[in-house]
Amino acid sequence: PSLPGPDEQRPPERPPSLIAQVAQGIMRSAWRFDVTPMAMMRSLGPLGPSLLAGILGHRTAAVYRQKAVRDYIYHVNAGRSGGDFIITRLLHPTFAAKRPLEKCIAELPMKVCFAFGSEDWVDATPARRLQQQHPQRIQVSVVKDCGHQIALENPTGFASYLESVV
Repeated sequence: PSLPGPDEQRPPERPPSLIAQVAQGIMRSAWRFDVTPMAMMRSLGPLGPSLLAGILGHRTAAVYRQKAVRDYIYHVNAGRSGGDFIITRLLHPTFAAKRPLEKCIAELPMKVCFAFGSEDWVDATPARRLQQQHPQRIQVSVVKDCGHQIALENPTGFASYLESVV
């Protein structure tokens, strides 16, 4: 499934509950003030790592269930960073791009390689469209047995991908 673009919101399968509507409204308002999911996690103080462990524990890749990996992900995001500022300018609260890069990438003179995990939540459709329009310059690859964090979830597959494009 792909994420909807900013102008193409999907109709819900069933109307969201009042609680869901209120939560969505709070998230949209918080987003306008650079409050991201990781900022909220940081605000939980010592409860943040436990919450992150619960979220990552539901991912399919066993690597996220390793304490060292969870700790790394938490601490990389624990400090206030420019990422909180910039992500709210690049993405809508739904994580759809505010200004998709498809047109900019099409104008680049060099070869561009995209890699997606076979279970990635990111929609590869725009990259595949670019590949059809510019087959000599645009390459789209799918790395099996991983989601969005290809290098972390399938290091061997990621290494093979890198060897194939370098």
